[in-house]
Amino acid sequence: PANVPKPARKAVKPLFSLGFRRWPGRRGCATKPPEGFDHQPATGLSAKMTSTRLRPLIAGNWKMNGSRALTVELLTGLAKLQSGQPGLAADLLVCPPTPYLTQAGQLLKGTAIALGAQDCHARAAGAHTGDVSAQMLVDCGCRAVILGHSERRADHGESSEMVAAKARAALDAGLTAIVCVGETEAE
Repeated sequence: PANVPKPARKAVKPLFSLGFRRWPGRRGCATKPPEGFDHQPATGLSAKMTSTRLRPLIAGNWKMNGSRALTVELLTGLAKLQSGQPGLAADLLVCPPTPYLTQAGQLLKGTAIALGAQDCHARAAGAHTGDVSAQMLVDCGCRAVILGHSERRADHGESSEMVAAKARAALDAGLTAIVCVGETEAE
């Protein structure tokens, strides 16, 4: 209704002002590192996602939900569905909570479903209790990581500068960085 005020919008510095920018000829929010940023050529899922023609990606973010039993149930069922769809015109990615990444990676071996994480730290190592580095995610079998989700920005106060640093760390580790630049559902 017209008489309901819109929620106040938090001023967020866009990633594009931090050296990331839209790729020429692309729609949406795909970004690439700034000039001079030493980045290894993309392979695997990253190569598909950075090719001349973008291939659709269907990603499932489990947020803070699930269990070991549910991980088995969901991924076994998804793998069966995917195997019955040869030539699917999209890449598939699942992003379970961190405690289930290794289990999920084992369940996804031999499938065309990629494993991703829900966040990573900007640093490679150090005294960051509870955090996970991008390289640790690679060691678990991850090929992508979601960064800057509106829930993390709201719940953890993540800024665009912090998200950009995480994206650089993810790219350095060879992960595809899925950078969220949208707003909350209320906004």
